[in-house]
Amino acid sequence: MQAVNWTRQYNGQSPGDLDNKNNGFAGRFLGYDANIMSPSDKLPSELPVMLIVGDSIIGDISVSFLRHRFNGIVNINFLQQPHHCKNIDSWLNEWKIDEWTQYHCIFWFDGMHGFPNRVTEAEHNILTPILVERLRKNTPNLMWCNCTPIPNDMPQGQRNSTKGPNSKEQELTNESVINRNISIKKEMNELNVELLDIYAKMKPLQHLVQKPQDIHFFPKGEMIMANHIYSKLKEKYF
Repeated sequence: MQAVNWTRQYNGQSPGDLDNKNNGFAGRFLGYDANIMSPSDKLPSELPVMLIVGDSIIGDISVSFLRHRFNGIVNINFLQQPHHCKNIDSWLNEWKIDEWTQYHCIFWFDGMHGFPNRVTEAEHNILTPILVERLRKNTPNLMWCNCTPIPNDMPQGQRNSTKGPNSKEQELTNESVINRNISIKKEMNELNVELLDIYAKMKPLQHLVQKPQDIHFFPKGEMIMANHIYSKLKEKYF
């Protein structure tokens, strides 16, 4: 499998910094070609081009595995989003979303960066359709992904893991994941968007493949997750 060397790092408005005061790490991008520096960049391609958007749950092992499985089938750009939707408009403009016309399909992992109290379920229900409609202006082929399980012994009220979201105010409990996934299912049904249930795939394996007191997964877990994503995307669009 290919090594993952992210093309670009975004610094700026981060998940817990709605006023954009700190200009911290916000996300990363990886193009299928080294000359692609942004999700809006285009190069002639003999293969379809796909954009996969997620947070650090879809880690380097997942990214490498997806590139390997889709080799010769589709060219993939990866965008590691800095957060979910309360302040995502500024990043959609930064990424020039209205120029994302080259993508055959877009896969969007909802992610952990918008959890209560930062983005409530009521706010999620309002903001996610706005995001979906902006994406649909570029391609009708959208697949959404819900959130992965959280360990029952997850520490609260402190920096919760080594890679993020590292926010004291977030309620990182499995109950919050279940509530968020209920919101996601409702929204995707109403918007008629294909939903991949990654929670149902990973929950029975959680004790074997997830890091202790961490929302992230061991390499084996990342590979299982990536293979599930690959299978669903391949079946639906390729």
